Amino acid sequence: MKLHRRLAAWALATSLVAVLAACGGSDDSGSDAGGVDTIRLGMVPGGNFNSLAPLVALEQGFFEDQGLEVEIVDLAGGPQMVSAIASGSIDVMLNSPGNGMLANAAGQHLVGIVAGFQAPAYTWIAQEDWDTPNEGKGFPAVAKDFKGAVVGVPVLASEIENMTRAFAAEAGLDPDQDLQYVAIGTGAQAIGAFEAGQVDIYVATEPGPTTLLDGTHDAKAMLDLRNPDEVPGILGGWTSIVYQADRKNAEENPEKFEKFAAAIAAANDFMQEDKDGTVAAYGQSLDMDEAVRAAIYDANHHSISSVVDCGGFDSISTFLVNAGLLTEDQTQDCESFMWSGSGDYQE
Repeated sequence: MKLHRRLAAWALATSLVAVLAACGGSDDSGSDAGGVDTIRLGMVPGGNFNSLAPLVALEQGFFEDQGLEVEIVDLAGGPQMVSAIASGSIDVMLNSPGNGMLANAAGQHLVGIVAGFQAPAYTWIAQEDWDTPNEGKGFPAVAKDFKGAVVGVPVLASEIENMTRAFAAEAGLDPDQDLQYVAIGTGAQAIGAFEAGQVDIYVATEPGPTTLLDGTHDAKAMLDLRNPDEVPGILGGWTSIVYQADRKNAEENPEKFEKFAAAIAAANDFMQEDKDGTVAAYGQSLDMDEAVRAAIYDANHHSISSVVDCGGFDSISTFLVNAGLLTEDQTQDCESFMWSGSGDYQE
């Protein structure tokens, strides 16, 4: 993987959206005449469990309690969210710290506001007839079975693709020559692409794993990071979701972002304590049976957290450097990446 190529992709995407915003962007100041602060929040649709907290905050009135009006903006993936932040079309994005670091290396100024999810909840799911001679041998041996696969990812240049490439390289494969990558979206769209045989391996987030691995589909798990025992040591202490904003925006509007963080933290607390209420709220974004939503909750609720594990934050930088995505001088530690007002959400 070529560093300059990957960073150029982030820079190009950002530039294109910035141009579009300049031609037709909004000049909304972020507060209405009555003094209610507004936040435009970028999220990937598709019913991913780690995107649920804002919907819970809306349903339970946590944003309203903080004097916030939140508009959710659907975006395809991490690179598109970074571009939307750069253009000013959204205020906050739900994204990984790794994607934020890549964007900052390409010239952006992103900061983390509050965490949302700890584990990298990705599962590499293969077609039932895909040859997996290294099944059960653990990482990195299992990644040898990626060879020759067409791999489905939400969008190209996403963290999921980057992680797949890094795992393949760790197993001795050539990420460019031994694998192909296809964008198949998220949620029902991605599940449908897998079931139609368009890809050999689907790197899934919920509801993909729970839906496809329930014993009724021709699918098998190769590597399931929802299970702490399967998380490779190189990802130790990984925080997978941090709500991020432009540094200048956060510093100029600290009360607004403090309110947002408090509402997300309240939603995360609710999700940890109230399974029934969380499963019910999940129905807003995931049109599946309650039993399926409950199974997803059971498989993932242990990773809900508002706090960034700063002790493990270096693993993200190390991963990106080892994957050839960043150089040592482009990495950020927890203190430099997290916003100065986010001290309550670091440990």
